[in-house]
Amino acid sequence: MEKKISTREVSNKSEKIGAKAIGMRQQTNSGSTRFAKGDLVDDYTLLDDKTMMNIRESVSLNIKWFRKIKEESFSMNKRFSGIRFNFGEPKISFIAVSEVDFVELYNAWKELHGDET
Repeated sequence: MEKKISTREVSNKSEKIGAKAIGMRQQTNSGSTRFAKGDLVDDYTLLDDKTMMNIRESVSLNIKWFRKIKEESFSMNKRFSGIRFNFGEPKISFIAVSEVDFVELYNAWKELHGDET
């Protein structure tokens, strides 16, 4: 009989992979405490990690997720927030951020790198 993997195990694995790939730390017991929110955190950013249990061709992102993580990032004094998600393969993930955050990050990158492109 094949052991069924719980959503908690899949989420934990995805968060660990994401933390390592991005250079952030996994938030212990994320969401279960009053102050430690989000799944991935560093000095400036708070990300929620959404992973699929099975391989998919598409994923629906919910505006409530963005509103919630933005609110949580504000309460934790973080500048940026977003949603890290995948299509069922945690090692191939994407991060969705607001256009305001993207423009700020992109402009900072351009300022740092100038005309190197």
